[in-house]
Amino acid sequence: IGQDFDSIETYTSQYGRPIVYMSYTNLTTLSGVFSPIDYGSGIQYAQGLLDLQPGAALNLGLWLGGLDGLKSIVAGDLDSNILRISEFATSNLDSKIYLRIGYEFDNPQFNYQTSP
Repeated sequence: IGQDFDSIETYTSQYGRPIVYMSYTNLTTLSGVFSPIDYGSGIQYAQGLLDLQPGAALNLGLWLGGLDGLKSIVAGDLDSNILRISEFATSNLDSKIYLRIGYEFDNPQFNYQTSP
């Protein structure tokens, strides 16, 4: 169930824990992983969802930032955030975390290209 924290919390209080929660972040800032953020469509807060129901699974959409983000990854500029997302997963071993790397890669607005 997803994707904003308040709707998930309401659902959980009425119907019990779902099998998996959904949340989104981006590799550049990791916004919404360790603390809540609202992009205008509701609060994203991955750690908060796992704290809400320990042991629940999390599907975490990880946006890579389009072509510029990919260049930053290759240059090593985002290595510290790759390590932080890994530490997030290993600090929540009671939960299965499904990482959707590069979600919506087929959206032309994100400027991914078919050739390097």
